[in-house]
Amino acid sequence: MTKYARKPEEVPSITELTRRTATVVAGRTLNEQTAGRLAHSLWQTIWARQVSERQTEALQNEIQSTLVSIGVVEEQARQVAAQAGEVQKIVSARPRRWYELF
Repeated sequence: MTKYARKPEEVPSITELTRRTATVVAGRTLNEQTAGRLAHSLWQTIWARQVSERQTEALQNEIQSTLVSIGVVEEQARQVAAQAGEVQKIVSARPRRWYELF
């Protein structure tokens, strides 16, 4: 997934997200729909630059629920989702809007 990094400083966080994801899905069978949903959520996490905090939380929840649905332990899924949030913080170019402060 590091090929989607736009800046060198994004690579370590994306690499960690990749490592965590690969570790938890290893040996699990994903149907095409689930694999596509997970891949799309991860791609959005890395590629999206103008995502609000709520949208980031929604992506994290989507990743976590997808992983849990394939049998990943809740704590491991939470760790992957947390790393997705860290990646989004690093790649985001969106300043907080004034109305988001309230």
